[in-house]
Amino acid sequence: MKFQAAITLSIITVIISGCRKPTPPPVEKTWLTMGTFASVTLRSDDAEKIERYHTEAARCFDEINQTLSVYRPDSEITQLNNATGMISVSEQTFQMLEKTIHYSKISGGAFDPTLFPLIRLWGFSGGTTPTNLPEVEAISKLRSNTGYQHMKLNPVSHTAGFDQPGMSIDLGGIAKGFAVDLAYDHLTSSLPANTLINLGGNIRCHGMATPDRPWRIGVRHPFDTSKTLGALSIASGMSLATSGNYERFVYIKEKSYAHIIDPRTGYPVKGMAGVTVLSTTAIEADAMSTALFVAGVENAPALLAECPNTQALLVPDKNPIEIWVSEGFQTVFTPHPEYADSVHLLDPYIEL
Repeated sequence: MKFQAAITLSIITVIISGCRKPTPPPVEKTWLTMGTFASVTLRSDDAEKIERYHTEAARCFDEINQTLSVYRPDSEITQLNNATGMISVSEQTFQMLEKTIHYSKISGGAFDPTLFPLIRLWGFSGGTTPTNLPEVEAISKLRSNTGYQHMKLNPVSHTAGFDQPGMSIDLGGIAKGFAVDLAYDHLTSSLPANTLINLGGNIRCHGMATPDRPWRIGVRHPFDTSKTLGALSIASGMSLATSGNYERFVYIKEKSYAHIIDPRTGYPVKGMAGVTVLSTTAIEADAMSTALFVAGVENAPALLAECPNTQALLVPDKNPIEIWVSEGFQTVFTPHPEYADSVHLLDPYIEL
């Protein structure tokens, strides 16, 4: 994880500093939180705000971690998973669960936080890596205890729970985006600055990288993480998230399996190598990067039609490389010359 963090941060720095006119480099603070890396990067003329940004962003991230982490026995999500009925939750957790159900619905279940038992079965999120492929019966049994439709919220009593026993959730596929938005809204309203907030690759930008250039982020090559596919210009307020089969995986019988589970099968997703999503909020980018990874290139246009503020780049797990982009993504993406001929435009979605 630390190695991947170093790659990501170095890509950001190189692109920011690659300006025609010499400009002072940005300032940055990096730390570990929520099981991953985090950073705040400020333009050189906002350098005096870096300590405040670091302190406040770290506080926001810690607050979310304490409330939503499945690794903390005292978190509200752990209490929800252990409960036998509806329980009271905080306003923030209730909002988070509402967002979770929203993105589960619009993605047709491609994003589904109730897959937690299956994720652990495959050795992720604290589970034990199996020495053999999980038995079909075990997968089938756990799948019967999944489905976002079984998550229930009561806005009057501010309670949450499940309508069948044996269920549990993990908000790891959306909590980091939620935390980035929380930090972004707090910091940019109380102490505006030209900044890039990054939590485990969930990014949101404000202002410009230099007085005449937007923030530019490298899109990682899913088959060679020392390279990029190209660079993405990000307007102020926009967010970026990436899901890839190179991020977290396990080896079973010398074969790798990615951490994103297909809710339709209970097995790790096949056929996709990487998805990068650009959106107006970090929570939407986070959720949709997972959903599009499950949906794949063929179903991406229909899913993107549900989120008009979201654009995406998808790379199937095949050779030679193919890079599929939505129309809005294409306008802000500059592919590396080596991959210019590999870029294809996703077909527009036509409702039948």
